[in-house]
Amino acid sequence: MSEDKFPVLTVPYEKIVEMMAIDVTGLAETRMGLTYLPWAEAELLLRQYFPTYKVVTEVSHWMVGETRYCAIEAKIVDCVTGVATLPEYFPVMDNGKQRLAKPNPTPRDISDSIKRASVKVIARETGIGLSLYRKEKDDLPESQFHPAPSIGYAPEASSTAPASDAPKSRLNFSKKLV
Repeated sequence: MSEDKFPVLTVPYEKIVEMMAIDVTGLAETRMGLTYLPWAEAELLLRQYFPTYKVVTEVSHWMVGETRYCAIEAKIVDCVTGVATLPEYFPVMDNGKQRLAKPNPTPRDISDSIKRASVKVIARETGIGLSLYRKEKDDLPESQFHPAPSIGYAPEASSTAPASDAPKSRLNFSKKLV
């Protein structure tokens, strides 16, 4: 009796490095000393470069006595093949990037954590925006951090994404990236 293996969605390393080269600093925001890629920008870039991919999240709740706790599970699914990345689990966090100290998180706490989890799983699995999270760039050659002139990627079973010199965002028309 053979053991069934489930396929896992993976983006090739070379493609992740290519996506890391996209300069997203013009789309990034800074709050409380932290620079981050807003969730809407990350979603738009995911749809531009990986048009068949979608972030899927699930909230898990459990009770300990009278106190409710929850965590977020996030993964990327290819809508054409149904294949998904391995799930990533995130605690519900406050705006200071700390695990929520209070029990019984509000719907807003959960919603904000879902958005942060989505951006993180997009960065981890595709490389989009990952350069914002890197502390040092010394382990890769400098040439790999210059934006590629044209980055149109799409899995074989989908329509091709428009190749462009820079990612475009419907939210920030005035921001030029490269």
